[in-house]
Amino acid sequence: MDETAPTGGRAETFADGYESQTLPDMFRQWGAFLRRRFREVLICMLVGGVLGAVLVSRMELLYEGEVLLMVEPPARSPLETEASAAAAIDAFVEGQVYIIQSTQVLTDVVDRADLTSQPFFQSEPKGWLEERIEEALAVFATSPELRAEDAALLDRLDPVTAHAVRTLRDNLYVNREGDTGIISIRAIANDPDLAARIANTIGTSFVANREASQFQQASRVAGWLDERAIELQLQLSQAEDAVASFRIDNNLVSGEPGITLSEQRLTELNSELINTRAALAERRAVYSRATEVVSSGGTTESLPEMQGSEIFATLRALLLELERRETALGGPSTTNSRMTALRDERAAIQRQLTDEVQRILDLIANEIETLEVREQLIVDALTQAGGETGEASRSSVEMRELERRAAAYGALYERYLNNAGLVDESITYLISGVEVIDPANAPLEARFPTPKAVIIFFLALGATVGIGIGYGRESMQPGFLTARQIQRTLGRPVLASIPMLPPRDSAWDMVRDLPMSPYAEAVRLLRHELSSRDSVSGAPVLLLTSAVPGEGKTSLASALATSASSAGLNVLLIDADLRRGGTTRLFGAEQDEGLTEVMRTRTYAFHDLAPGAGELDLLPTGAPVTSPTDLFAGGNLPRYLSEARKAYDLIVIDGPPVANMADAPLLARLSDSVAFVVRWKDTPRDVVQEALTRLGGDTGKVGLTLNAVDLDVVAQYGETYGQYVLASQQPNGRGVSV
Repeated sequence: MDETAPTGGRAETFADGYESQTLPDMFRQWGAFLRRRFREVLICMLVGGVLGAVLVSRMELLYEGEVLLMVEPPARSPLETEASAAAAIDAFVEGQVYIIQSTQVLTDVVDRADLTSQPFFQSEPKGWLEERIEEALAVFATSPELRAEDAALLDRLDPVTAHAVRTLRDNLYVNREGDTGIISIRAIANDPDLAARIANTIGTSFVANREASQFQQASRVAGWLDERAIELQLQLSQAEDAVASFRIDNNLVSGEPGITLSEQRLTELNSELINTRAALAERRAVYSRATEVVSSGGTTESLPEMQGSEIFATLRALLLELERRETALGGPSTTNSRMTALRDERAAIQRQLTDEVQRILDLIANEIETLEVREQLIVDALTQAGGETGEASRSSVEMRELERRAAAYGALYERYLNNAGLVDESITYLISGVEVIDPANAPLEARFPTPKAVIIFFLALGATVGIGIGYGRESMQPGFLTARQIQRTLGRPVLASIPMLPPRDSAWDMVRDLPMSPYAEAVRLLRHELSSRDSVSGAPVLLLTSAVPGEGKTSLASALATSASSAGLNVLLIDADLRRGGTTRLFGAEQDEGLTEVMRTRTYAFHDLAPGAGELDLLPTGAPVTSPTDLFAGGNLPRYLSEARKAYDLIVIDGPPVANMADAPLLARLSDSVAFVVRWKDTPRDVVQEALTRLGGDTGKVGLTLNAVDLDVVAQYGETYGQYVLASQQPNGRGVSV
């Protein structure tokens, strides 16, 4: 048996909140709640579905016709040749959306489609109540306000047409499809063919409006271009005459186009000077390097100038041949006539090489002098040309300004002439920039209300109402339904959940005769929970009490004592409820002496009990007393319990309810464990809370017991204990179906 479940399990009621719960716990909680309240939810859903079907049958169906337009921004004037920026395109398309909804276009649609003859667009007389409702709803209206021009145009229309225009605007939806140039126009009416006809008429009216607007604009531009062309022609002639006269007066003869001869000569001299200085710097660098190599005795054959000389190369080859021959005859140490002749010849060739190097150096020096003279001549020529060019430049600046002005007039005039022809062509073949890419067709289904959507909505609404009713009913339950509710609300441990007794069965019979029944298991669990707590000395003293009478503590006390005696314990059952004596009546001991006499006579005689005999002794209430509280407050009861601990294995006290009496708190102080009995679903929560407060004492030894639990209902809350005991109810020869 799952002995942890009766102390709270994992579930709680729907009304107790979900703090400190995991998401799976919450889903299980909702599932358990829906299973418990399935009937309420189902009934409310059926009622909602019926109401939705009735509402659909009585409502006027509305249909939607949709047409798609492709809008392309045309050039605002014939002079525009570049593509418009993205921002300008967006602004143009958004502007067309507002134009479609303008009063002028809608009035044209009303006339074209003859909407004033359609009942949907005709005004009907309204009663006083309907007018008041419309006035109240007008406060929450979200329709955009009309522009001053649209409002003025509506005021000039006759009332019938004006009402049709307003109705059309209220049932018209114009939207741009994303960032594209496509505009969707959706018209709503009570007839599918009428909705499609209105949408198509809006598209054609808008296209016609765009064409008329472009025709007027093109006509205005054409007239303006004709006048402007004549004016530009005159300005161009005057500018060209001014350029020719200035050139003649200042003797400005051109070389290349736009450049005078003086400027051209000055440019050529500058270029020649730059080249001469570059060549001079290069020859100076070569001369300096060659002089440095010769003066330092370096190898002159590495110089580029020496490598380019054929004489130097020939002499160098002869010198190398003589050195080879000298080496072949024996080297520098050999002396003979042939060696002497070779050495003289080698010295002569060496002198020729030196002379050739000097000749090349002199040649480079002469080139440097020539370049220096040439540089000076070019500088002098530039000085002279600069003086001549300065005067010509001052005149050419003014001439160029005149030429630029003439060129600008020429280009503008040419452009206007070209575009004037385009305007003439555009007038004969207009393109509105708007194209119907998807005309409207008669819709097959109503837009609103769609029967499926309405019925589904009312089914969902019914389910929501059913859930709300179930939530309210569970929230208004006065008592506790599960062990976890008690733990969360009171912060006290729950010792056990005792199942409801079957009809016509007594508690002790159930425990004695059916020890494997759920009831006997729960009582046994309660006994172990209470007995496991620390005892002062000897047998533990267990007190059973409740908040108010009728909680079932008397039956539970007798069952608890019977369970202990069945387990072989010697048990003393004390009926301490001196006002009611429920246990005394249960065992038919009303005439026997009992607790009252013991307290008065101080006689504590106990008969001998054999260990493990499993005897159950009852101490009834005895003679009635006027003040049970004073009797318990005396010192006799503690002394009696002290002696009883030595004689018995377990002492069970059926105490009085807490109510407004001091009996139960006094008995609780003398007991080792207290089982506070709460009747399932019936005992109000505030009453239990107040009784526990009055009970006081050591809260650690007070545990709650949920009594008379309906296992079928508890199982619906997901209590592990309830599910287990329901599964164990199958008859097996030893159990019982509870």
